[in-house]
Amino acid sequence: MNPTPKDRIEFERTNVLGSERLARSAAESGVKRFVYLSSIKVNGEHTAARAFRADDVPHPQDDYARSKLEAERRLADIGASSDMAVAVVRPPLVYGAGVRANFLRLLSLAHSGLPLPLASIANVRSMVSVWNLCDLIRALLQHGQPMTGVFLAGDGEDVSTAELVRRLAKIMNRRSRLFAMPIGALRILAALAGRRAELSRLCESLAWIYRTPARGWHGRPHCRSMPDCGEPYRGICSVRRSSRPHESAENPLDRGGAADFMKIAPLYHALSGERWCRAMIVHTGQHYDYNMSASFFRDLKLPEPDFHLEVGSGSHAEQTGRVMIEYEKIAESGRPTGSSWRAT
Repeated sequence: MNPTPKDRIEFERTNVLGSERLARSAAESGVKRFVYLSSIKVNGEHTAARAFRADDVPHPQDDYARSKLEAERRLADIGASSDMAVAVVRPPLVYGAGVRANFLRLLSLAHSGLPLPLASIANVRSMVSVWNLCDLIRALLQHGQPMTGVFLAGDGEDVSTAELVRRLAKIMNRRSRLFAMPIGALRILAALAGRRAELSRLCESLAWIYRTPARGWHGRPHCRSMPDCGEPYRGICSVRRSSRPHESAENPLDRGGAADFMKIAPLYHALSGERWCRAMIVHTGQHYDYNMSASFFRDLKLPEPDFHLEVGSGSHAEQTGRVMIEYEKIAESGRPTGSSWRAT
């Protein structure tokens, strides 16, 4: 990160002062448990000889991480001077439906089918699905005894960047074409392209040893794993199961922008094999060029949409309004019922 002075002020205002005020108000209102979402960046940017532990001496490297650490310390002081138990969770990269930034870029690369010089990257990365993170927060709030201290969240399986790309490609029914290139050569090319920081994130390791709030808690996701895919990808189809799995539910997948096709494809294919629901696709029609739309459906092996909203072109407000109006008609008709997933 390259924060500006304005960014530093915002980090202080939001991460430190805002969190402190909220925690103090919670303690004064009689709240007994408070969970603060910090960042693994408090421990450091990467691991080398060994994985991070929750009791390691913090080693933040930028203003964002330092603001998170300062917030942790102030909240610990509030907890120590009140009856409120304060637990700190330091999550890594969190993935799930609607994921953005670096993970979305990896998804795009995996989907492209282009040859990628990543086979030589033998790093180790810890990640956490949004549902495993929610499970950890729930466990901290509901455990028999109030839990305090620092907790490092994760899925329980670490992977390399190369393995991550292979698994993402497999989920999207794409072929991964990875070839080996010396790391030194990669660094030179990245420096020439002005992408040194991005390459560092791809090559460096960032792993840790998890501390769980209760014996026997292993971070059980709410969604079954993809066929033949590892633990970290359970959460990629982030849809809650029906509260009564034996009953059928219909789940509409409402497609927005072109990038959302790649988000919906693994979710649709996962739900299609389940007996507790019937997955349906709602095409908003914002991208009304048939060739543009059909190419994504064909490449991602998606069926013809169950509903076409035919929103067409217009301003952002006009398109949003039409989507809401047309989708409401579908919902009010009695179809679909159950969980709803919206891609934006």
